[in-house]
Amino acid sequence: MWRNTGQPVRLLMLDARACLPILSVMVYWSWPTLYIAIIGVAFFSAISFFGLTLPAMTRLLDRAVGLNSAQEPDDRRAVFDIGVARQALAAGDRPGTLRAIDDALAAPYMVARRAQPLPATPSPVVDVTLPPPSQPSVTYALLPGHWQLEGARYIWVPPETALRRVEARPLIEGRYVWRDGEWH
Repeated sequence: MWRNTGQPVRLLMLDARACLPILSVMVYWSWPTLYIAIIGVAFFSAISFFGLTLPAMTRLLDRAVGLNSAQEPDDRRAVFDIGVARQALAAGDRPGTLRAIDDALAAPYMVARRAQPLPATPSPVVDVTLPPPSQPSVTYALLPGHWQLEGARYIWVPPETALRRVEARPLIEGRYVWRDGEWH
């Protein structure tokens, strides 16, 4: 039941977002509005068929327009790897799909990281001796008001008005375990 929760909502065979232009026909009925709605449904169905949403399609078109021939072919590698990932997904090749997605995500970073790495100089080793720890500070706190179960009823315990000393006890493995109705 939960495995299809990430799938897009569909009306019959169409993506529900592709049916949005039909709303314009319902609001203002006329033949030109119907024609525009049919063209809109066809456009949204086409990009949905290719597995894209409208924002993804706009990014893809912006990237294609922004690319020019002066840029190196590595910039186009991400788009190519996405196509390879879609083909591998359609073929049911999960490892191939994941590999192609990783390649597509790594393509922009591979282009940006062409500079030579800087040589690492080792830092000098300094012997630092720390002073012994001082006495721990004593902490006092007020317990806030809270609900407490007493018998079969909850009662309100008002907040404390006198400071209480907070003791820091170390956690000992196997202790403070509730078993058989008591703490061990």
